[in-house]
Amino acid sequence: MASKSWLNFLTFLCGSAIGFLLCSQLFSILLGEKGDTQPNVLHNDPHARHSDDNGQNHLEGQMNFNADSSQHKDENTDIAENLYHKVRILCWVMTGPQNL
Repeated sequence: MASKSWLNFLTFLCGSAIGFLLCSQLFSILLGEKGDTQPNVLHNDPHARHSDDNGQNHLEGQMNFNADSSQHKDENTDIAENLYHKVRILCWVMTGPQNL
């Protein structure tokens, strides 16, 4: 059986450790720095308003998405058209009533 002084010392150490952990958690919650976080902002959302977005440097006017269409006018599209017809027939065969 352990001596009474050893048991008192062990109890003191356990109480001190638990007290230290509780105090450190309490102080970190109360005195911790409040981060500049916005929990309702998704950082990868291109449509969200971020804190560093001040409304300047935005594009104005209409976008011309066909601006580079002239560079594709003389391309050979035979392979693309052939593949288009093959895929369309394959989809038709795969979804035929006898295959259901």
